[in-house]
Amino acid sequence: MTLIEEYLWWNKGIRADELSREDIFNLLPEEWAPVLSTNDLVEAYRQCPVAEEDSRASIIAIWVEDQHQWMFCEMYGLAFGFSASVLAFNRGPTLTVAATRRVTGTLVAAYFDDLPALDTIQASPSAHTTLQAVLNLLGTSNLPPKHSLRPHIGYFLVLVFHWPK
Repeated sequence: MTLIEEYLWWNKGIRADELSREDIFNLLPEEWAPVLSTNDLVEAYRQCPVAEEDSRASIIAIWVEDQHQWMFCEMYGLAFGFSASVLAFNRGPTLTVAATRRVTGTLVAAYFDDLPALDTIQASPSAHTTLQAVLNLLGTSNLPPKHSLRPHIGYFLVLVFHWPK
């Protein structure tokens, strides 16, 4: 039996297999409703240092109109827009998600530099706090979280979840 099935049987005397999914959600306590917070990494690509041996390929040319000449500078972080930058950058969020899920059991995901964490009203903000701790251990800077409190319908990029209450 799942936790929800046990709750319904012992507290309501109802078998979960006799109900629709919406009926089950309506019988659950309000404090079990989901809370979604998203964490946006600050200047995500700029936080990833370029390896010393690759620094010669990290020179950016900029045309300066006032001086009528090209100016050059070295990028110390990954240059946004280059395909290799995307592959190199995505290793960080993937590691963050794997570490957070495996070590803390927190439900998190990653979409490039956005990291959503799913919690319940009762446990909130434990999922977000745990994700913040992992990000701090990894030395990652991030913006203050964006919370979606008590949503009956929650949106995060292409993810939609529905809590019928």
